[in-house]
Amino acid sequence: MELRYGILCNSYIFQQWQAQALRLLHENGITAALLVMDANLPEQISWRKKLWVYPYKKLLFRMFMRFRVKPDAKKSVDMTTDFANVPVLHCTTRAEGFSEYFSDPDVNAIKSYRLDFIVRFGFGIIKGEILQVAQYGVWSYHHDDEQFYRGVPSCFWEIYEGNPVTAAILQRLTARLDSGVILKKGYWGTINHSFTANMNQLLSGTSEWLLQVCRDIQQGTAPYFNFQQSTSPAPMRYVPGNWKMAKFLLLILKNKITFHYKELFRHEIWNVGVVKMSVNQFVEKRFAEDAMDIHWLPEIKRGRYLADIFSYTSNEKDYFLCELYDYKKQKANITQFSLLNEATVNVNDRKLVISGANHFSFPYIFENEGNIYCIPECYQSSCLKIFRLNVANGLFEFHTVLLESVRAVDPVLFRFNNLWWLLFTSDTHSNTKLYAYFSKEIFGQYQPHGNNPIKTDIRSSRSAGQLFMMNENLIRPAQDCSVTYGSRICLNAIQKLTPEEFEENSIGFIAPFKDSKYPGGLHTLSFTNQYTFIDGKKYAFIGVQFLFQLKRKIGI
Repeated sequence: MELRYGILCNSYIFQQWQAQALRLLHENGITAALLVMDANLPEQISWRKKLWVYPYKKLLFRMFMRFRVKPDAKKSVDMTTDFANVPVLHCTTRAEGFSEYFSDPDVNAIKSYRLDFIVRFGFGIIKGEILQVAQYGVWSYHHDDEQFYRGVPSCFWEIYEGNPVTAAILQRLTARLDSGVILKKGYWGTINHSFTANMNQLLSGTSEWLLQVCRDIQQGTAPYFNFQQSTSPAPMRYVPGNWKMAKFLLLILKNKITFHYKELFRHEIWNVGVVKMSVNQFVEKRFAEDAMDIHWLPEIKRGRYLADIFSYTSNEKDYFLCELYDYKKQKANITQFSLLNEATVNVNDRKLVISGANHFSFPYIFENEGNIYCIPECYQSSCLKIFRLNVANGLFEFHTVLLESVRAVDPVLFRFNNLWWLLFTSDTHSNTKLYAYFSKEIFGQYQPHGNNPIKTDIRSSRSAGQLFMMNENLIRPAQDCSVTYGSRICLNAIQKLTPEEFEENSIGFIAPFKDSKYPGGLHTLSFTNQYTFIDGKKYAFIGVQFLFQLKRKIGI
């Protein structure tokens, strides 16, 4: 299905993230049919009047934005060559309050191009018939969560108010500002010590959305165009005055000091634990916040820790694998323990079963045709490897490469609707963007999902363990990294998973055990018939990690 689109713009100069979004469309066969350029002449004001009307109450914000906020995503890109053969229509709008209206002749001229959609990368707040001239309307970005933050400036108020999550939407515009029909929505962890970095991650992280919505239209999987417009209760936000801006700058300074302090002095120590109950019982008790007995392993040598626990049974004996991380080596290998009765771990039966020069973690276990396999995270190898258990020596030996040229983080493999599915995040967006691949055969040729990444949500994208059935739903555990890495587990019920569609809903969260020795996080959930396995973290000062971080910060 061929799509024709137009662009509302001010000139051939676009911001870098906008240029990336438009070039993705072009690279995938979706080319622009019309440029609608703003022909409004700027008001001529004498320098005396400028001095008189200048908003001095917002001076701090204006100076900050001009001299300190320079995200790469907003760098200027000249796209004259890209659009050399695209017709240009120069339009002058009529101002009514804060809104702009297109003239009837210009609206009719735009209609004549029979556009499927229009992207707003220019003009101001547009209203009127222009919103209806394209089949799928006018699409516009809002880099904030419209449920909480309407208006301006983008990516600012989350830092100011201490919100751990910053969201963005791509919407089909309606008459009400920031209350359109939501086409795409994503969530990132707020970078509270840098306004520039927080803005940069959202701008660059949303550039692929135009292409994704176009793919949905082409595949006939875009029901959201028929959804009701957002009914946000959020008040309108405005550019902060000098008092609020001074408070914001002090807050940024405080957050920056806290950020560097934590990296230098507060280091994660994970450990794994065993609970003698089924995973469904475990989840129900955690949802009810009931107490339970957890058998934590004894801590190993300082400067190392255990995490990411998965289990299997061989020769009627229970084993589990976990990541053994070494701060001194800045990498991990996969180690194995055996399990004794009453959830007691045989700590004297530990051995490395997967190791090498690269980092190995998250040893996801699965069985197929009587064999036991492990698909660990090994993104540094730039491929996705599978290892098979050698029953004779108890080691996991390399079996095959499942995917080439990927840097997959926390991969899981499972069968759903007669297809084998791989889900993982990437090392560049390890906590935020979820990717899917599928194959008819377990060791077959895996194809990318028709609309990767299938999810952008720091609260529930990154895998957190073994999938399981609960109340006739397939549940995918995922990490909630919004407050901190591995802060808790989100349980997602998969509703749709096909080569073209994906939908899952959160059914609840599994919080860390605040009354245990490891109250700081929880990011893995796995199980056997009668046992549930988890991990937990606390913080401690690790000398070798302090030196590593210090050298990195001062550039040694």
